[in-house]
Amino acid sequence: MNIGIMLRSLSDVGGPGEYSRSLVSALLRIDRVNEYYLFLPNAALAGRYREFPNAHPVVLTTRSKLLFDQVAIPRAVRKYGCDVVINLKHSVPLFTGAPAILVMHGADWLAFPQNYYLFDRLYHKVSLPLFCRKAARIISVSHDATRIAVDRLNLPPSKVATVYHGFRTDFKRVEDPERLARARARYKLPERFILYVGRIYPMKNVRGLVEAFAKLRDRIPHSLVICGIKHYKTEPDFAAIDQHSLHDRVIPTGFVEEEDLPALYSMADAFVLPSLYEGFGIPLLEAMACGCPIVTSTQGSCPEVVDGAGVLVNPRDSADIAEGIYKVVTDREIAAGLVAKGYQRVAQFSWEKCAGETLDVIASVARTGHAARAS
Repeated sequence: MNIGIMLRSLSDVGGPGEYSRSLVSALLRIDRVNEYYLFLPNAALAGRYREFPNAHPVVLTTRSKLLFDQVAIPRAVRKYGCDVVINLKHSVPLFTGAPAILVMHGADWLAFPQNYYLFDRLYHKVSLPLFCRKAARIISVSHDATRIAVDRLNLPPSKVATVYHGFRTDFKRVEDPERLARARARYKLPERFILYVGRIYPMKNVRGLVEAFAKLRDRIPHSLVICGIKHYKTEPDFAAIDQHSLHDRVIPTGFVEEEDLPALYSMADAFVLPSLYEGFGIPLLEAMACGCPIVTSTQGSCPEVVDGAGVLVNPRDSADIAEGIYKVVTDREIAAGLVAKGYQRVAQFSWEKCAGETLDVIASVARTGHAARAS
């Protein structure tokens, strides 16, 4: 079977980029039978998977994402005889000779369209239903996202397969004091802190986290460390630091190198992800794998991902967020219980499992496509 993979998202920062890089690596590790044509937007990415003999990088240079998806990809699919093509982020070619699979990273644009700019809202309203109708199958990354997609887009449930993310195996608890000290010095971290990791935009509710922390400033000795880059509409998040005069207690680190993140999770007294909506939440897996107790949201996929291995809080109630954090950082028994449950829960996730389930969907679509062409 010849499998075409659209990889415009390969170099993205954040969840979809990590998903694309990790899933393709896992597919190539577990499957040495099928041939993979990796459709890339630029030549700089072409050497990434050269150690795999069944990986064939194909560079498709275009002037826009639209031309890449709707012109270059159909030509390449025909040229290389792909039996199926999968896009790892939110679109499919509308006219191609092979069945297409779309990967949907959550459904926040359906649940909370008001948090996007006008152009993005119009794009999602017009294009997403079109792509979903065209796709032979849709892969969703959580049951919550699947439910929303089926309800809002009027999709048959059988068309959507839920396949969970994995996490990198180098995320584990760091005990080496020198490695911990280097990370602490590099990011100017205090002795005790609460940690947030993720891009910063409205759905992540960083403002709500800052307001919750303001309620705790006189109750706990911790600082709040915010690790992540600004994505869009971040002004209210950082204005909250000014409004509550928290410059001496809130530390925005900006981008953090991935190799440093396990040390930060390992040093933190709690990882807090109070999202208004989360499609999956890879940092939840990373925190559990590093033995960091979790406080997270009752919304989106967060409850199903942690499945009892985190304290759940109402993300729209800063007092509830504050009490969840206080409970974890002041009660060692609760924290230890969350850590133990986290290790058990995270053992159920891996990129190899994700790749295997994804390959099952690809094979099913390819078989159906062959049967349709033969009839």
